Amino acid sequence: MKKTHGFVSKSVVALAMLSALPAAAGTASYPGSLCTSVSGFGAPTIFRSGRLLNQSASAIEVVCPIQRNILSPYTEDMSLTVTVSDPHLTADVCCTGYVADNDGSTLAYDEACTPAGTADITNPRLLSINLPAVNATYNGYLSLRCELPAQSTTAGVKYSSVLASFVVYE
Repeated sequence: MKKTHGFVSKSVVALAMLSALPAAAGTASYPGSLCTSVSGFGAPTIFRSGRLLNQSASAIEVVCPIQRNILSPYTEDMSLTVTVSDPHLTADVCCTGYVADNDGSTLAYDEACTPAGTADITNPRLLSINLPAVNATYNGYLSLRCELPAQSTTAGVKYSSVLASFVVYE
């Protein structure tokens, strides 16, 4: 009985030490409400569901932080799927994924936009962003930047651009 107790205690300590290590690369999902407005004259509207909407009369740009899962030798190989709604006929929702070094210099980026000239009021769209594998320093970071067009009006009804969520694959 005593040997089993000692083994269990050592196992608990080992598991506690493992949980302190960075998470292994994998998939993580984030709400659009995690993002912060960095330009434009309007502030985004955040819903309890986690969606971020641009209900203003001007375009806005938001930046979204992403948890970096660090593996040695610090190679980043990331792709993103961003769920957006774009009700605007003349402007598009565009999102760009970034891998940056700790000094802020961009190591890799990729952009995806909704199809030009197409408005979709009821159906969300998926934007796919695929970044090439790059070596980033230990203190480098990942981010997502999205440009949301101003609110549009169709038949007297106002519609907003939406950043619903984004999924990161590392």
